[in-house]
Order: sequence, then structure tokens, then C-alpha cells
Amino acid sequence: MRLHRDTSMYGWALLGGVGAISLAMTLVEQNLGELFRYERAAVLQGQLWRLISGHLVHAGLTHWLMNMAALGLMCLLFPTVLCGWRAVLFLFSLCLMTSLGLLLFYPQLGWFVGLSGVLHGVFAVGALRLLATERLYGLLLLGLLVIKLGFEQMYGAVPGSRSMTGVGVVVEAHLVGALSGVVCWVLAGSICRRRR
Repeated sequence: MRLHRDTSMYGWALLGGVGAISLAMTLVEQNLGELFRYERAAVLQGQLWRLISGHLVHAGLTHWLMNMAALGLMCLLFPTVLCGWRAVLFLFSLCLMTSLGLLLFYPQLGWFVGLSGVLHGVFAVGALRLLATERLYGLLLLGLLVIKLGFEQMYGAVPGSRSMTGVGVVVEAHLVGALSGVVCWVLAGSICRRRR
């Protein structure tokens, strides 16, 4: 797969911006209390910012580093997905859709923090976009994603993931995030076709 320097530059800038905001929010959260995490009861009481901020705040520095490393990997794998102003809109949409999906379909989930659900959405879109140019590679990545999600839904988090991040893994966020990515991809394709 070829990397395009001009598009990957935007991805790295996005990574730096998201990383800085996320780290600042994580430090505030640890020192001032639970202001930003997704919390179902608080959202239902009108604290709607948590639908977005819950993805940006992390349980600690190790959790933050793991998510930023994964976002960096997305920049390498899918440079055209995370470029330009559309990438910010895309990430915002994934945050919102993932949170709303969890709010609607997983009422038992009281709270979560972290970017992993959104990262699964980015991965899904990246793999789907590759189908147009590098079909075999795109199919391989989609297959790996489906296997991982299926494993998590049947058996829980991948072994060792809790010890790496220091927190429990909300596998429901991974599934809803990936499905949100598919919805974003379908909507973006529909908009492009209408413009033509």
C-alpha cells in the first residue's frame, strides 16, 4: 500500500491536535473529578457534551498512550481517511454516533472513557475504502475486524488488553464504533453520488 506524504501530513496534524486535547482533558478529569467521561445518567440529565468528551478522556496515561498509538497506526494505514477538515467532521460524527448507539442499545452501560470505539470506526472506513483500490488488502483488513469483533462479542475483551490499558475494555463500544463507521461510509458515498 502506498502512503501519500501530502495526505498523511494532515493525519499527523490531526493526531497531534486530538492527542493534546485528549491529554489535557484526561489530566483535568483525574484532578477535578468525572467531568468528561460518558456517563449515561448524566447524558440523560442534559450533559450532552459527554457524548463527545467521553471518547477524548482516558483512564490514565497508559490508556491515553495506547489510544494515541492506535490513532497513529490509523494515520499510517489510512492516510486518505484522516486528512483535511473532513477528518475532523468524520471523527466528530463517529464520536456522536457511537455514544448515541451505546445510549440507545446498551442501557446497562453506565459509563466509559477512551477512543477505542471511534478507532474501530476509522478502521472499518479505511478497510472499506481500500476495497476500491486494493481489494485483497481491504478484504483482509475487513476480515480481521469482523473476526476481532465476533470474538469480543462471544468471549469478551482480547486477552491481555485490560493489563495493557489498566482499565476494563468496553467491547460494546468497539462494535457500535465499527458499525458507526460503516454508516458514515455509506452516507458519504451517497452524498458523493448525489453531487455527481
